[in-house]
Amino acid sequence: MSYSESPRIIIIIIIIIIIIIIIIIIIIIIVTVLFRKESTLILYAGFIRGAALAFMIVFVNIVMVITITIFVANGGELSSKKVFTTISLLITLRLTSVHFLVQNILGIVEAQVAARRLQVN
Repeated sequence: MSYSESPRIIIIIIIIIIIIIIIIIIIIIIVTVLFRKESTLILYAGFIRGAALAFMIVFVNIVMVITITIFVANGGELSSKKVFTTISLLITLRLTSVHFLVQNILGIVEAQVAARRLQVN
């Protein structure tokens, strides 16, 4: 190897290093875009969870008042036994309908994120 070939080798090494840096930057950009998409899905799932919890707290109380009001408006006699039974049944419905529904929606969203991760790899 002569002295005149040395600058060519240095130029080739510099070009290889530049290509490697460009590939690394492209990979970082792709990972950032995918991470943003996943984080928005997880953020939406969090919004659904928060809205459902707020809905669960307010909705059951509204349904209790409406149910008892309609019962009394239709000529029913109000007793503590009927009121407490109605309240306990509505609380049970709240747990099964709202809570499990939200958990299922969140599970589906998280499964979609996991499936996309597996498809990318």
